[in-house]
Amino acid sequence: MAETMSVSKKVMVPADAGKAFDVFVARMGSWWPKSHSILQNEVQDVVVELTPQGRWYEHDSQGNEADWGFVKSFERGDHLLLCWQLTADWARDEALDTEVYVTFESKGDMTEVTLTHRLLENYGERAAEMKAAFESPNAWADMMRGFADRFVALAA
Repeated sequence: MAETMSVSKKVMVPADAGKAFDVFVARMGSWWPKSHSILQNEVQDVVVELTPQGRWYEHDSQGNEADWGFVKSFERGDHLLLCWQLTADWARDEALDTEVYVTFESKGDMTEVTLTHRLLENYGERAAEMKAAFESPNAWADMMRGFADRFVALAA
């Protein structure tokens, strides 16, 4: 059996799971670091088209767009499963299938949001390199911290 590789990060936000889901998806461009872009200019917005096979992409202030992947499945207040198709060289490859799986679990008046980037073994010989990159402080940890830090303002 092939080894599976993943990176997981968790944060708590002060809302029910449905609200946490809504802010995560609909306001992604507001909490995503502007410097984390595959376009020449910094990211203006990050969009998740919340439909099966909906696009997951960024655009800049010049109107340029870059697809990152697509929506595999979702259930408001429960989970969001995205296909991440960015290579180790930060270019889209429609044949690459890694997954960003986000769960929303109510814990009293808070929600635990867990992001797991899985199927990293699909990077082949660069899998360990990409796992290390996604585990670095300025990767998913930074993204999730930004989401949690801006949550109250974005949820208003």
